[in-house]
This record gives sequence, C-alpha cells and structure tokens, in this order.
Amino acid sequence: IRIWSLETMETIVILEGFNRRAIAHLKFSADGTKLVAVCQDTYHTIVIYDWRNNQILSHAESFDNKSLSIDFNINGTGLLHCGNEIVRFWEFSGRNMQYSDAIFGTRAKLQGFLCSGWIGSNAVVGTVDGNLYRFIGATLDSIVLAHS
Repeated sequence: IRIWSLETMETIVILEGFNRRAIAHLKFSADGTKLVAVCQDTYHTIVIYDWRNNQILSHAESFDNKSLSIDFNINGTGLLHCGNEIVRFWEFSGRNMQYSDAIFGTRAKLQGFLCSGWIGSNAVVGTVDGNLYRFIGATLDSIVLAHS
C-alpha cells in the first residue's frame, strides 16, 4: 500500500509485509490517523494501520462472503464491514478486535450491502434493492426506500 501526497505526488510511506493477495478496500479514519485495508484473501482479513508510523495496530479475519465496503465509525474506534448477505460491526482496542453481526429481524432482506456511512453514531447501509438500512448499535432500526 503506497500513501502519497496529493500536492507533491511523492510517496509518503509504503505499508508492506502483511497484505494478502490484493487489497479490496482502503479507508482512512475521519481524523486521518488510521487506515483500514481489507485484503482479498479467503476471509477478507482486516488490517488497521497507524499509517504515519508504518505500524499495524490490529488485524483479524472477517468473513468469506464477497466484501463490498468498509468504513470507520465516527470516532475511529470501530468499523462497519459490509458484504453479500452480511453486515459486521467491529470494535477494536489496542490489538484486540471483536465483532457483532447485524441483527436484522424479520423485516430485512439478506442481499448485497453495497455501501455504508454514519449519521452520528448510527450506521446506514445501502442495499442492492435500493433501500437504506439504519442500525442502532448492531440492530436494524428502520428501512427507507431510497430508489427503485
């Protein structure tokens, strides 16, 4: 993974040594101090970097479904990893990472979860069928038709 300056086009740092196969997704935390990479290995391993210091903060295998998006939560202490028929919420502290799978209940349709974002501390996930799923914690709270 090569981090480069938009202004000078020069490489700032090269993160090497851990990445497995290709990289499926990259995302910086809101404060810019962390970078998450999702590897394109069997279990879409997640690696969290302190990229400025070229240091791995934490890593863990996620899921074997197709990986479609990754996003840091608002305060940079957790992740939302979305894929085909799965939404996984990650919390990390030091080197420890723990996840909770989304609780959909009976209203939701398991499908491709294409993109994600946050409204405050609540996750919002875009679905293949044009809905937005809003979560409180890891529990589905509401479904809004965004487009057909």
